[in-house]
Amino acid sequence: MNKRKTQIVVMMVLGIFLTLTALAAAANYKPDGDERKGKYLYRKNCLSCHDGSKAKELYANTKTQAQWKSSFKRHERFECKKQWEKRSKQDLIDIFTYLYKHAYDSPQPAKCG
Repeated sequence: MNKRKTQIVVMMVLGIFLTLTALAAAANYKPDGDERKGKYLYRKNCLSCHDGSKAKELYANTKTQAQWKSSFKRHERFECKKQWEKRSKQDLIDIFTYLYKHAYDSPQPAKCG
């Protein structure tokens, strides 16, 4: 029975270690796009609709970093998915970088649109 308890403790410690490692990696996530280009592309391509006239107002600080991450992973469910498909992969990375780095919970949240 002692051997069994040792195995359980080792498995629990390993589980905790893996969980903490995953959380640390997520906390240190840094998008690698061009933030300045992303801001330009966002203003040029996204704000034309997301200014409240055609679509819901949407600015970098209206979502958390996790919400931006989720939005970019599942963009095909949005009404504007055809607009996303017109952008290059690099353009989307740049836009994501700008939005992520200036999200509501980021170290430097956007002050306005």
